[in-house]
Amino acid sequence: MDQLGVKRGSRTEDALASLLTAVPFRQNKRERLSSGQSPNAATPVFFSPVGAHEREASHHSAGPSGRSQDDVHALRKQHRIYVKGTDIPPPVVNFTDVCKKRKFYEKLLANVEECGFLEPTPIQRQAIPLMLKRREVLCVAPTGSGKTLAYLLPIVIQAKLGALKGREGVKALLVGPTRELAAQIARVLARLVQGLGLRCSLLSAAGVTAGTDFTKMDIVVATPLRLSKAAKKASFGSVEFLVFDEADKLLDEGFVAQMDKVVAACTNPRKVAAFFSATLPEKVEELARSLLKQPVRVTVGERNSAAASVQQRLVFVGSEAGKLIALRDLLASGTRPPILVFTNSKQRCDALHRDLALEGVLVDSISADQAPAARSAVVDRFREGRIHLLVCTDLMARGIDFLNVQTVINYDFPLSAVDYVHRVGRTGRAGRSGQAITFFEERDAGQLRRIANLMQSSGMEVPAWMLQLRKETTVLKQRLKDRKDSKPHPKQNGSLCAKRKRVAE
Repeated sequence: MDQLGVKRGSRTEDALASLLTAVPFRQNKRERLSSGQSPNAATPVFFSPVGAHEREASHHSAGPSGRSQDDVHALRKQHRIYVKGTDIPPPVVNFTDVCKKRKFYEKLLANVEECGFLEPTPIQRQAIPLMLKRREVLCVAPTGSGKTLAYLLPIVIQAKLGALKGREGVKALLVGPTRELAAQIARVLARLVQGLGLRCSLLSAAGVTAGTDFTKMDIVVATPLRLSKAAKKASFGSVEFLVFDEADKLLDEGFVAQMDKVVAACTNPRKVAAFFSATLPEKVEELARSLLKQPVRVTVGERNSAAASVQQRLVFVGSEAGKLIALRDLLASGTRPPILVFTNSKQRCDALHRDLALEGVLVDSISADQAPAARSAVVDRFREGRIHLLVCTDLMARGIDFLNVQTVINYDFPLSAVDYVHRVGRTGRAGRSGQAITFFEERDAGQLRRIANLMQSSGMEVPAWMLQLRKETTVLKQRLKDRKDSKPHPKQNGSLCAKRKRVAE
């Protein structure tokens, strides 16, 4: 990789098309199959040893006829699937195993292939059979590992079976923290249900205002805010599956009031809830478990870590003034677009956008206060390659697929390890490679060690001195919260908020 010239201190389905001229994901997979490789192969990740409870769960999971317990354990070990819970079905080997008993399986399998998958990824192998058995799950897997299809496929199968039996009303609610992620889920869902006769909808602001007739819907995708507003006018008593994508974000303080209303509106006693995320801190997991019945936790790879398919490095820029110089040098060195640049606030996002635009860079910016139509237009231009560099806040750090993004730049140092994992996860998706560059200055020293540890756990080489830095102190954490480039976290009230407080205690 090129070094910076800075001293180092040792809205349509068409929007899913490729940004530039990269080979489509499905074609890449066919090439891998022809060469004898796994179509979903990715760079190996460094994993922690399987715990005793996980080994026990693996050995006692009943496999189908012809597959011994040792075979099941070997398959999990091969794909680095860790499970915790009881009565866990074995992972599936291929998509045919999932669909072959369904009358509509040929069309569904064709749709799965259209979504870019020829064989299941590790998280899909284990999550799909669990959800088909109506088990509640906590699933943690790296960014870009196929989590969306892991919950969409079993839900589509169950919704189709329910529709065939004549059951009316919404059968599944899929919840994402941002409009962009919800829209992306809806696009993948539209491709998956094509020709199956299922009625799916992305809940819009207009739909909430007009009062959508949910008795005519099978699967609804929405943000918590829109669902909480819709719950005032509609009943979700028919919902059988409630899925939370980017679960750790949805259980954050900013969403708890809305989440309370969504959960309370889903009154079906047969409802099954599922949580999916790339990161799941222990306190958040404890809160999630309080909402679930005998959940199974599925972890792929090392928990709360960045994907090893991303080459990560830290670059010392000295001070705030050095950031723009470093970014200019990086662009001048020939770094290929498209590039995502992360800042810690809307104000800094707008300022950097202006600076780069004045220098003739094909740049735009996106932040939470923009109107939905404006945000969608920016995303579309970026996907189409009309924008080479997109400056953004952490709004764009979760779940959004820009398959051809080759470089992520953390212009502002991430405020948490979770933020770092999700930012870095915008590149190196679906088996592709990418690079992530994080600028740091002297005042970031207190947070440097935790990011260096994350990088090391992903197989990156980091200077020994970074790993030996003192841990953050309470004073340093408070200074981080008080910095101008940090973001506020609004406080909310509600039952989930009360549970968060009990968990913290």
